[in-house]
Amino acid sequence: MAALKWVMKNRNVDTVIPSMTDMDQLDVNVKAMASPYADADAKLLAARLDEIRPYYCRMCGKCEGVCPKGLPVADMLRFLMYAESYGQFGLGREHYQALPRQVTEVRCGDCSACSVQCPNGVQVSSRLIRAQELFG
Repeated sequence: MAALKWVMKNRNVDTVIPSMTDMDQLDVNVKAMASPYADADAKLLAARLDEIRPYYCRMCGKCEGVCPKGLPVADMLRFLMYAESYGQFGLGREHYQALPRQVTEVRCGDCSACSVQCPNGVQVSSRLIRAQELFG
């Protein structure tokens, strides 16, 4: 709820498309839109950001073209997010399997060290290994 309330108060955001798969989620989202953003929401979001920092890509694009084996890092992290965060494994796997074969055959565990260092603290190598294990 706190994230949706933050978006609703942010004048730089014109549209939000929250995922809803049932009526309970719709009820929660409507309640959030009708509630004011409070200090407790800000604290909750700050704590959650610290918690998820190593796992979720911010789509800043700093990793594009960095992997010497040609992995589309941000895309693969997004596919993993579909499966792990949104509960949509099929969607993540479908996108992963649509990647070119030379990409899906790469195994990050074969590299001695990952050349991709995320400025936002995402643990790129372990997350890509996770995507490869999950979808490969």
